[in-house]
Amino acid sequence: MYLGKRHIWVLSGLAILSLLIIDSCDPAFNPLAGSDKYDFSIYGYLDATADTQWVRVMPVRDSLFFSPRPINASVILKDNQSGRRVTMHDSLFQYYQHRYAHNFWTTMKLLPDRSYTLIAKQPDNPAHSDTVKVSLPKDYPTPRFYKKQNLVIIDSVKNLVDVSVIYHYQGVQGNSGSIIYPHIEDSSRSSGRYSVNLKLDHDLYELRDYQITYKQIYVAASGPGWPDFSMIDKRIESLPNGISNVKHGVGFVAGIISKTIPYKTCRDAKENVVPCP
Repeated sequence: MYLGKRHIWVLSGLAILSLLIIDSCDPAFNPLAGSDKYDFSIYGYLDATADTQWVRVMPVRDSLFFSPRPINASVILKDNQSGRRVTMHDSLFQYYQHRYAHNFWTTMKLLPDRSYTLIAKQPDNPAHSDTVKVSLPKDYPTPRFYKKQNLVIIDSVKNLVDVSVIYHYQGVQGNSGSIIYPHIEDSSRSSGRYSVNLKLDHDLYELRDYQITYKQIYVAASGPGWPDFSMIDKRIESLPNGISNVKHGVGFVAGIISKTIPYKTCRDAKENVVPCP
């Protein structure tokens, strides 16, 4: 699966990237060695459209564990307008080559155009915490798709951060799954409207050995503060002052609203192109 430079799922990969960078550095260059300033690394995004929110919270020097073990962390999500607070649930995930990480989740309903604060603290040191304030964007209309032109139209979005085509496939041995290809670099903006001319040649070439069952289009817009990953040196992404918006910690948590639509053109009774239901 290819991930574009500005694709939102890069956030979950930054924790892995930071581990690889620090592990590959000369010991004299470990940017976090001997420092008690930072407690946790926190990566992920809050999506007002999702029914479950996920963020990765790990000790700052351990982006991944090499064996399963508990983490000394309590994570709270707070609605800054209502004051409501929920404690997120801890889940230990196993990744490639027996690597492990803690992902915290909650089904708390999030609202567009609202701000939230994520708080991570050590239970035995409750006076000190790592915090990150996350602002979600305003909601926007469901995108329209013109299949004949492979054109996606997205209205009323200030900061478009992802447009991807999701290919669902059936394997020759009965296995199934999905592959995601980003097309954010195919987008242009004019008069407050984004147009995305999907260029699928690369996708279709790489998927020539798959039996595609159906396709979807995924769109995401972010709130303020989204970094332009294409302008950030990969060597400094994981450093404390790289793209971090976590106070007393490292990492990045974004606020987004996502939409998923069928890969087909929908029309009303007058044959006007409309968002698919």
